[in-house]
Amino acid sequence: MGSGEIIGYLSSDDLLKPQAVTESVSFMLQNSEVILVYPDFDLIDAKGNFVRTIYTLDFDYCNMVLNLVCYPGPGALFWKRFFDVAGGWNTDLRQVPDFEYWVRLSQYGDFKRIPKVMSISRIHENSQSFRPISVALAMEPVHSMTNLIESGKIRADRKDCSNGSIAAAHLLSFRLLFRSSIYSAGIMSLYNAVTLRPGLILNASFWRVLASALIGKSFYRTMFRTKSADSP
Repeated sequence: MGSGEIIGYLSSDDLLKPQAVTESVSFMLQNSEVILVYPDFDLIDAKGNFVRTIYTLDFDYCNMVLNLVCYPGPGALFWKRFFDVAGGWNTDLRQVPDFEYWVRLSQYGDFKRIPKVMSISRIHENSQSFRPISVALAMEPVHSMTNLIESGKIRADRKDCSNGSIAAAHLLSFRLLFRSSIYSAGIMSLYNAVTLRPGLILNASFWRVLASALIGKSFYRTMFRTKSADSP
């Protein structure tokens, strides 16, 4: 329904800092070759307490489709004309609708990071990222990446970048499954990830995901409880 030349989205519990839209639009106009811009952002808990700052990475298309790195966070703005071509979000997805959409949108041009904190994302124990989910939802990364490849949504000149991406999707599904205490399916996804792309175990990101799956749930629960106890 947006009628402007530049549009964006903001999840219901996220926030924009003052002047975020003005500065982002100015940045887009100065970098007319890009189709989307995204800023760094702060994390807050359910009560609005500061948790930490997320310094996003500079955009790398190959890294996005190979390792499933979701670059844009809250506060992303993009040209409406490319939205009209790429289509809207897949509303059937619950775990990776943003990532799946960014891959489709990035067929038409590059994204660019704004190295400034201009938005705020709220996390809490009942967030979609942390609540227990079903096997079907946990397998969204695998199904979504498979569909993107099979439907030709990877840039024609960068299709080599998707080699091994299904393995990375299985690794992400492994983390989601373990966070939901679905261990047998999680182990199978981890096995598939390593089988499809043995070199994954040499990447630091593999061990970060592994650690996140094994201790992340208890860590975040402890963090949320601590924040709540510290809050007035």
